[in-house]
Amino acid sequence: QREESRNITKDKDLIKEMKKKLPEKYLKTLLDTNLLPQAFLEWLKNLDETFHDTILDNLDHITRDKISLSFQNQAKLSPKQNSSVINSLNFHTYKFIGAVRPNQVLCRSLAIMLKEKLPETYKEKGEGDKLQ
Repeated sequence: QREESRNITKDKDLIKEMKKKLPEKYLKTLLDTNLLPQAFLEWLKNLDETFHDTILDNLDHITRDKISLSFQNQAKLSPKQNSSVINSLNFHTYKFIGAVRPNQVLCRSLAIMLKEKLPETYKEKGEGDKLQ
């Protein structure tokens, strides 16, 4: 019982720290499901702050220029550009977590980030949170 109360206290402390470091938009998803380790939260916060630069980082120069222009004009990405963005995000996620399957909380957080950073491409269609 003592160990359980220690774990609950640690979880409460982690939640307090998450609230300080992580943007509010991700907290609801993270708190409604399982907690992510601190390293994941810091990585998500860093990715949120440097999203466009991170995504453009490992693209070839032609694709990078086209996607960068779409980012600047806040235009909807073409299917090929969208695929490149997803591949880049997958690559950076792989670099962070390695060759393991990402958990559902991380995937949801990344989906929220995509929807927020690229609203023209990921507008809701109809009811629910289905992505275009």
